[in-house]
Amino acid sequence: MLLQGNLTVEASNNLASLPTPPLLDPAQIPPPSACVPWDISLSWYPLRPVAFKTETVFPPSSTDNFGSSISIGPSVKEQWVRWTRSSCAAQKFTISSLPFLADSFRPLPESFGLEGKWYPTVSYGMDVRRSGEWEWLFVRVNMYEVRNGRFGMDVTIFEEGGGVVATSRHVALIVDGRRNVKGRMGEYEKKMDNWKL
Repeated sequence: MLLQGNLTVEASNNLASLPTPPLLDPAQIPPPSACVPWDISLSWYPLRPVAFKTETVFPPSSTDNFGSSISIGPSVKEQWVRWTRSSCAAQKFTISSLPFLADSFRPLPESFGLEGKWYPTVSYGMDVRRSGEWEWLFVRVNMYEVRNGRFGMDVTIFEEGGGVVATSRHVALIVDGRRNVKGRMGEYEKKMDNWKL
């Protein structure tokens, strides 16, 4: 990730800011306290241990345990995220943790019923718009096309109040999940046994 410029200096220089329409109306974003916790299964831990570093809650209007948008469907996911209290990570998100957050969500093709797949990244870019520290951040993921085993996603991260913190664009593949764990399943099974203790 390459940051061009210093956001703190730019904010203090009274540079142009214009009243553009918000990407998402803040009134449409329910507060984290009104959302539903993600019922994450421990069976995820061997292959996606990173999912246990954050606490995720979905808007009450989500249609499933994926955070799918009720008005748009499974190609859009909306969720609030914060670090778990037991995580060794910092208690608030900062600029340095935004790339992690922009790539930390259940793969959207699974919202369509795909199972046993792996989604290796082809390209990933991020544009940070604000500096600061945030306990909760709202993430909206829009999967705009899936064609011939390749899909693209736009990720927008909002702070409480609706301000855009960062935007990101991903392109990824859909391949057989065995390609991701070939020769390592014994190691993951041991991790799972230890996690259950």
